[in-house]
Amino acid sequence: MWAEVLKMLADTRDLVDIRRSPARVSDTRGFVLAVSEERVLVAVISDDVLPSGFSVLRLEDITLVRWGRGKLKAWQAALAPLMDDFVWRPQVDLTDWESVITSAARAACIVTLFRENLDSDMCYIGRNLQIESGVVRAEEISTEGALDGHFALLVRDLTRVDYGGSYEKALLACLAGGRRKAGGRVSLCNRHAFAAGGSTADGHRAARSMLSQQRESMAPAESAPVWGTPGGAFVSPDGAAECSRWWSGAAALRPDA
Repeated sequence: MWAEVLKMLADTRDLVDIRRSPARVSDTRGFVLAVSEERVLVAVISDDVLPSGFSVLRLEDITLVRWGRGKLKAWQAALAPLMDDFVWRPQVDLTDWESVITSAARAACIVTLFRENLDSDMCYIGRNLQIESGVVRAEEISTEGALDGHFALLVRDLTRVDYGGSYEKALLACLAGGRRKAGGRVSLCNRHAFAAGGSTADGHRAARSMLSQQRESMAPAESAPVWGTPGGAFVSPDGAAECSRWWSGAAALRPDA
């Protein structure tokens, strides 16, 4: 049912609101990029009317889709200057969650995982993700932008995967940014501000504030550019591998934005 509606919206390129169960999870607003029988890829638009990465959602969780409303039309008009730079070609394999995670990690290095039917106010942010026997393992990244042990989740429990958003970019900047000033730990946010993967207005204000703090408190690593140029590449925090960056520079949340 939802696949037909969402495929139509991918063709028309209308800005949409997607509501999902459980009722307490936040709506997802954005452009539909690709649809499979079980999942949809959405280019997320934040409450600040800015592109903020991508979400993969399960169709079975969707309860309502809206488009063509006054607010959405006004937002789409505001986004018009960015539309020529928008990436419409799907970059993630929606075949199954294993394919989603693998391709998302290849694109963005850091991936945020949700299992909202079990704990709707939590997200799990990781890098160097590995999937085996139905379990995804990763190095966990704390909300202060530091490596903090590991986590493992059952793939079958996943309800949403985010990548390439302002929150993930901010965390990547912290990981790749080099040394901190003595005693100068940079607090990004708390889990509630970004429980929606950085899609709330409070979350984006926190991300912008953090990025401003980061420029003052962290010496950038010359060999590991984080933001780069359109069509450039992200360098992984340890400098060992490159993750392709395909989100337009015009649409990226940069430290000088």
